[in-house]
Amino acid sequence: ELEGLKKNTAERGRETETERGQVAKMRQDLEASRRSEQAGTARQRELEKSVGEGETRLATKDRELADLRARLARSEKDQGTLRAELGRLWQQTAAASPGTRAVTEGKPPQVGLPKPKAGVGFGTYHALVIGNNSYRHLRQLRTAVNDAREIARILESNYGFRVTLLLDADRYQMLSALNGLRERLTDKDNLLIYYAGHGELDAKNQRGHWLPVDAEPASTANWISNVAVTDILNSMSVQQLLVVADSCYAGTLTRSSLGRLEGGASEEERLKVIQLMAHKRSRMVMTSGGVEPVLDSAGGAHSAFAQSFIELLRTNVGVLPGQEMFGFLQVRVAATAQRSDIQQVPEYAPIKFAGHEAGDFFFVRASN
Repeated sequence: ELEGLKKNTAERGRETETERGQVAKMRQDLEASRRSEQAGTARQRELEKSVGEGETRLATKDRELADLRARLARSEKDQGTLRAELGRLWQQTAAASPGTRAVTEGKPPQVGLPKPKAGVGFGTYHALVIGNNSYRHLRQLRTAVNDAREIARILESNYGFRVTLLLDADRYQMLSALNGLRERLTDKDNLLIYYAGHGELDAKNQRGHWLPVDAEPASTANWISNVAVTDILNSMSVQQLLVVADSCYAGTLTRSSLGRLEGGASEEERLKVIQLMAHKRSRMVMTSGGVEPVLDSAGGAHSAFAQSFIELLRTNVGVLPGQEMFGFLQVRVAATAQRSDIQQVPEYAPIKFAGHEAGDFFFVRASN
């Protein structure tokens, strides 16, 4: 995938330049030896051998680097073509209806996207749902466990997910669950990870963290950094992966912002988009806010973000892309938070350094 190829190319480039510098230094030593000593001495023969071996290694590294750069250029070109095609199709869907789809603070709209035709297989869906309320050393939360329980129930009953539910989980339990999924799931699977709990920003390195129930405010030893989560996600072979993070500073997971997709669409054009994206490796994150505190409760049993997420899962009657879900959540959650004098704006974007190629995550109602 593109991110891994970029990383490998950069590493190989650094290795090649290091090797080039070493060979240049050996050549200098050889020339100095030739000027100061008689030809054919043991030292000169040793230096000549070292230079020859170094030049051979360098030539091999140059060839490998050129190959990697060529592969990277082809991959970037292919991804650019795909993104352009996706953009064209989405523009067509937006223009297919003269009106725009309203997103209001009231009851969420009924979402009825087309049922894919034969050949658009979505694979098996799995979910890891984590809700942490009862912290040992931090302020208790009110809604995270309720959020996790209800979301797990809906995913299992309405969408056919195979759900692992963790309530008040410590660092070991959270990381063990993530690593277990990494070992077990294949490219025939899709994975949703939902985290509700405390989040924190490390002021020294500006990295966001998920806080298990054994996290301590004065020590980061039991914190789980976004970097650690991303490393695990990057090594997963699943097809579609979506992280939904309802915590403070969750926005540090995102790579770049994606615009909200609005407008009506014909069934034919939506189906084209779904067919194009369903088999692409996607690594997306939906966060309840950017790099700022978020609202734990709007006065009810669920957080402001979770309430909207749950309502949309309940009302969806077809195939719901993550970007369509985000379009509803963004406006509703921001408006709810504003009434509590909190600036909370959800985000939806590829996960940084997790191997996103293209496509999206699809919520497929079980009847589909």
